[in-house]
Amino acid sequence: MIAGFYLTLESPSRHTVAKALINAVMPKEEYLRSLNIVGDWPIYGLPRALHSDNAAEFRPDGVYGRACENHFIEVILRPLGKPHYGGHIERLIGSMMGRAKLLPGATKSNPKERGSYNSVKQARMSFRDVERWLAEQVTDYHSTRHSTLGRSPLAEWRELCHQHRIVCETPANPDAFYRDFLPEVSAKIGRRGFNWKTLNYCGPVIQQLVRSGERSVTFKYDPSDLSHVFVRLDEAYHAVDLNHPGCPQITLWEVQCELARRRQCKAGPSTSALTVAGILNARLEEVGQPSRERQSERLQLAGISLEKVASSSTAGAWGAFFSGGSRP
Repeated sequence: MIAGFYLTLESPSRHTVAKALINAVMPKEEYLRSLNIVGDWPIYGLPRALHSDNAAEFRPDGVYGRACENHFIEVILRPLGKPHYGGHIERLIGSMMGRAKLLPGATKSNPKERGSYNSVKQARMSFRDVERWLAEQVTDYHSTRHSTLGRSPLAEWRELCHQHRIVCETPANPDAFYRDFLPEVSAKIGRRGFNWKTLNYCGPVIQQLVRSGERSVTFKYDPSDLSHVFVRLDEAYHAVDLNHPGCPQITLWEVQCELARRRQCKAGPSTSALTVAGILNARLEEVGQPSRERQSERLQLAGISLEKVASSSTAGAWGAFFSGGSRP
């Protein structure tokens, strides 16, 4: 059975592992409904052990290992030089990728295989469409006769659960489970909170750390939502909001794109307000050329005037970057 997956354009990381795990551990009914899929995906629950290869994101002495220990999950790494240990899942992945090559806009495995096929012109699916397609492939796989089992994986799963009285148990606190697997970094604390990726975060928790004499803070973050981060204090995590009007939900990829754009335009150092303003404008550029009134309204929400933007060296240079959750 396929326990879960996470579809993304980013490279494998602790964050992608956390996203895949939370999908595997939690019930799927609501997830399937959000994708308008009618099907059954009954596997979920806290695992007793997690098997993996030896990639850096699975290090037992890192965030992944400590999070597994917190939830009493055994970490089992594949022996070095034994690639056949992962054969069963890799065959399944190969089958899925074979089907993906038939989708409109597929880039195939290499230029030779692609030939004269124009992947860009043939592309018809949004990122959400591809996620829906993949989830449908999972439910279809579960209900299709398996050559080794002699029946569908779903039928085998249900019978074994009945025979061995397996009861799927979810984490007592799903939010805490997910947070434990998130990446963490440190930053210096100042009188106005702390800065990370030019973004400024502040709040009562940070002020409490300052009063206690702390000069740095270690926090966890979700790359898909930087409107807040999680700071540990008194054996618990506390959300610390982005110091910005409306506390907009922005992603790490948007921040990286905006900072790269500013470097390319030689716009000079960025502030938290300028970074957020650039991201919000980039989103407008994706939809179409916005009117000056719409630009002004969005920039005011970001805490910066249109006149200030027009007088800067970045005027007219807003790039069209991907926004979180809407990548094609």
